[in-house]
Amino acid sequence: KSEFTSVHPSRRPFFKVIKLALQSLPFETKALLLLRDQVHLPYKDIAAILQLSESGLLIQTPKAREQLKEKIKEIFTRG
Repeated sequence: KSEFTSVHPSRRPFFKVIKLALQSLPFETKALLLLRDQVHLPYKDIAAILQLSESGLLIQTPKAREQLKEKIKEIFTRG
């Protein structure tokens, strides 16, 4: 049984690529992205969880998103 049963079948391959890309990221990067974009925690709370300064987190967030974007591109180009 697929773990993406609630996702329209035409979109499942894309969700699998995102999952693979996230799994390949370092823990802190993955945690930052998931806590911000999936759980919708405020930066203050994420900073406390990851033991980073809030300003450091604001710098890391766009870098983390860029890392994810690059990993997704790698997976698509690998085929």
